[in-house]
Amino acid sequence: PRGPSKFARNFIRGCLAMKPELRFTTQQALQHPFITKAEATVLDKNVQESLATFHGQTKLKKAVARMIAKHMTDKDRRVVEKAFREADKDGNGRLDAQEISALLKQIGKTPEETKKIVAEMDTDKDGGVTSDEFAQMHATGILGKNVKDVQEVFMLFDKNKDGMVDESEIAAWCEFMDAEKIREAINEADGDSNGKISYEEWVKAMGNIEPQKIPEPKK
Repeated sequence: PRGPSKFARNFIRGCLAMKPELRFTTQQALQHPFITKAEATVLDKNVQESLATFHGQTKLKKAVARMIAKHMTDKDRRVVEKAFREADKDGNGRLDAQEISALLKQIGKTPEETKKIVAEMDTDKDGGVTSDEFAQMHATGILGKNVKDVQEVFMLFDKNKDGMVDESEIAAWCEFMDAEKIREAINEADGDSNGKISYEEWVKAMGNIEPQKIPEPKK
């Protein structure tokens, strides 16, 4: 269970101080961040980057990131969980529009951009962002930074090892997507319009990195 935040502890100490000269006045108490919720969440720089770039990512990348978010490293998981806890001011386990807006304001997002980002992050459309959805957002930012990771995920999806990823292979991993959503993701990334995603198209959809030759499957 979460304990009181540092602002809450400071507020309690100030209100209950034994010495009158150290005790908060009414004005000090009313202006304290614990009351005004003025505490700013200092985001990890990697989480900031993920938030800043989330809206511009492809449908395919977001879908793949949603799948691999379950397999984040412990280090990345801790970073995301810490950022989520600090942003969740009321501690109810989900970020509402106001809490997300506070985060996005730090990185210079406009109200219009914020509305779009919140809608994209809220994958279950319940009006808020859960810790899992927050992790999926961060996974989207992480994916594409390392060519080896992108290559390995492609090989994972390319079940028949023909150098292409098709609808059925995406469906096998992304059970949360229906056929229409899968086709939309493929069409957005399918540069030669053949209905499949080649490795080069996959790399382009995942981020600005140079594709490398995929190792031949072991016989």
